[in-house]
Formats: sequence, C-alpha cells, structure tokens
Amino acid sequence: MAGIPSAAESILAVALIGKGLLSRRKSRVDEVLTVLSILLCGAGIVLCILALERFLATLYRPDIAAILTAAAVFSIALLAVLVKQVRNTYGRHAVKNAGSDIEKSLRGMVEPVLQEINEPIRDNPKMAMLIAAIAGFAAIHGRR
Repeated sequence: MAGIPSAAESILAVALIGKGLLSRRKSRVDEVLTVLSILLCGAGIVLCILALERFLATLYRPDIAAILTAAAVFSIALLAVLVKQVRNTYGRHAVKNAGSDIEKSLRGMVEPVLQEINEPIRDNPKMAMLIAAIAGFAAIHGRR
C-alpha cells in the first residue's frame, strides 16, 4: 500500500499542472495590460492600413488605391490562415505522438494503483462512492 500515495500524488500533480491549476496566477494588472496591448495593436494595424491607402492614393486614383489596400489586407489574412493550417497539420502529428507517450507513461503509473485499489473498492463500494463524491466536491470547489 506504500506505492498508492506516491502514485496518487504523481497523478494528481500531472492532472493539475496540465489544467494550469498549479501554474502562477496572473494578477488583474497583467490582464488589463494584456487587453490594452491587444487594443493598441489593433489600432496600430488599422492606422497602418489607412496609411497604406493614403500612400497608394498619391500614386493611383482613390478607387484603385482602395482596391490595392484591400488586396494587401486580404493577402496578409490569407497568409495568416495558410500558416495556421500548416502549423496545425504538422503540430497535430507532434501532439499525437507526445500524447501517446504521455498516455503510456500515465497508464504505467495508473495500472499498479488500479490493481492495488480494485479489491478494497469491491469490498466497500459505499465507502468508495463516498470518497469519490468528496474528491469531486473538493475538485469543483478547489478551482474557485
């Protein structure tokens, strides 16, 4: 029975770190600064688009300048979508391989624990349900 606490702690730590519950919490100031930087980047992008349109208006007629500006913006958007698709395609294979390795290591940790606690659960099913309910309650209320 000595292996159960260490294996349970390992499983719990992996689950909590994977969900980000044990990671460093951001402060409210960090969140506000992040939102502010996103808004300012958006405003900068809009101003760059307007500057491009004004520059092209000095070289071409206004309607042609507007079409060229729109074409440039759509080209950048299309390039971003293409990069995302390529990244997701290659990223999925890496994630699947990493997931199978993680699954194997977790399965190796969990199997001995399950074999060890299987008999007490069958002997005391009501106590097992009570412990599971308490653990679920603690997990739900521990997030807040």
